[in-house]
Amino acid sequence: MGKEIVTITGSLGSGKSVVGKAVAALLGVPYFSTGDLQRALAARKGMTTLELNRLAETDPSIDYEIDGLMQEFAGKNDRCVIDSRLAWHFVPYSFKCYLQVDEKVGIERILGDTRRKSEKYASLDEAYQAVKGRKASEEKRFAALYDLDLSNMENYDLVVDTSVARPEAIAGKVVECFRKWRAGEDYQKYWASHL
Repeated sequence: MGKEIVTITGSLGSGKSVVGKAVAALLGVPYFSTGDLQRALAARKGMTTLELNRLAETDPSIDYEIDGLMQEFAGKNDRCVIDSRLAWHFVPYSFKCYLQVDEKVGIERILGDTRRKSEKYASLDEAYQAVKGRKASEEKRFAALYDLDLSNMENYDLVVDTSVARPEAIAGKVVECFRKWRAGEDYQKYWASHL
């Protein structure tokens, strides 16, 4: 039967964690998030997530540690969901899902997310600058470390715009397409969410 792994990546604020947890619940499989790992590491170091990203630009051991733990999880679990910016690359046999979001919607989500202890912003503009800086930092690091282009949609099996639909609807679409992919059936690769 082989491994049945869904990897979820995407834009900052696209709902990767919420959708990933919902997909894991629908499939009845374990869930792993490198974002949670990164936020916990930033908090332990007394840094913001952006500060940790900037440190990682000169200290690749941070990315190697996070990516290594993610690969270890994938190796130990035949069926799981992994929420990670790079899981699509490190788990090439997975169903690779990319979530995109309107930039303003994504930033508003991040600003309103009370679970992000290491990401507190006083205003929408401050959040925008931090998200923009984090995105640039990650793109620079991942290109330098692994020669990857996260914005190339050819890397993914499914691309979903999450700007409007509820996370449950998006998770349902991911599971539906994943099952079709596993069965070798056709499905629509690009999906724009709606109410």
